[in-house]
Amino acid sequence: QIACNRNFIDGNAACFLSQTNSAATIQRQVTAGTTYYIRVSVTNDNFSSNGGVGSAFALKIDLCDDADGDFVCDGIDRCPGFDDNVDSDNDNVADGCDACPGIHDGFDEDSDDVPDDCDACPGFDDNLDADGDGVPDDCDICFGASQTDADLDGVCDDADACPGFDDAMDTDGDGIPDDCDVCPLIATGDVNNDAFVDIGDIAAFTTVLLDPLAATADERCAADTNLDGFNDSRDVQALLNMQVL
Repeated sequence: QIACNRNFIDGNAACFLSQTNSAATIQRQVTAGTTYYIRVSVTNDNFSSNGGVGSAFALKIDLCDDADGDFVCDGIDRCPGFDDNVDSDNDNVADGCDACPGIHDGFDEDSDDVPDDCDACPGFDDNLDADGDGVPDDCDICFGASQTDADLDGVCDDADACPGFDDAMDTDGDGIPDDCDVCPLIATGDVNNDAFVDIGDIAAFTTVLLDPLAATADERCAADTNLDGFNDSRDVQALLNMQVL
């Protein structure tokens, strides 16, 4: 058995190991300028003299700097500043240096040093970002230092029809994103709401002009073809210009 005491004087055990015909490694932090005493005792398993005990052993002491106190010498520390022994996802990468916490870092199909489950641009190198916008070049739809997509709707800012909102949301299919559409549920000019702006809307349009209060909010919205907020004769020409005959 191999036991180690904090020092020879106080006798309080700092560690206790049992080994048979093998080596034991005892790690302990030390303070510069402090004197430490090491005592090695060799006994048999039942602490008696029966059975005989071999007394051959070797004691080797290595001192090294360990700035982060994880019992891994700085020269071979894989994660300086963090505990190399803490690896929650068991991927052999210490949590403090884990590129993809909770996921195994060993799978990287595109070999860009970014694990697959955290890869922003699968199949390409995530480290190439010429415009510095945080989006890898090969997945950057707004390439260039002046090109960004602030609302993350897949449309570059300089071509964004509805800044701050998702351009892809267009319930009535009129080409105007819902959040910037005066009539998000019905296309302008499609007064009869049949998904077409054509001659079939004229009767419904006329009804709205003659009695706006009898029409629904969507009908009034669709009949305001010049988008001035009113249903009146000035919408007639705008509707005629929209007709698909």
